[in-house]
Amino acid sequence: MREYKHENVLQVIGIACQKEPLMIVLEFCGGGSLLQHLRKQGAHLGIPIRYRFSKEASAGLRYLEEMKCIHRDVAARNCLLTEIDLTVNLPAVQLYYIVKLFSELV
Repeated sequence: MREYKHENVLQVIGIACQKEPLMIVLEFCGGGSLLQHLRKQGAHLGIPIRYRFSKEASAGLRYLEEMKCIHRDVAARNCLLTEIDLTVNLPAVQLYYIVKLFSELV
């Protein structure tokens, strides 16, 4: 599995697959999903914050494209926000693909 290093790409810290259950440790993003935040804040979100969210998501996607990574499920529900400054983070791969890959190996 490839390692990605970018401020807008969620980091996989580690994977334990020696015995069941498979465990995946991810970077903590306590701000929830972008979709939850947009639904909660609704019309109260100003243009500058909407622009910043778009810019950060685009930066993460651009990096993944440069690294030849196809995301396959870009959506607000899959963009996670950091707890303190609400920075947008995209997972490099969906957890489904990680679990599938390692379950085939174990």
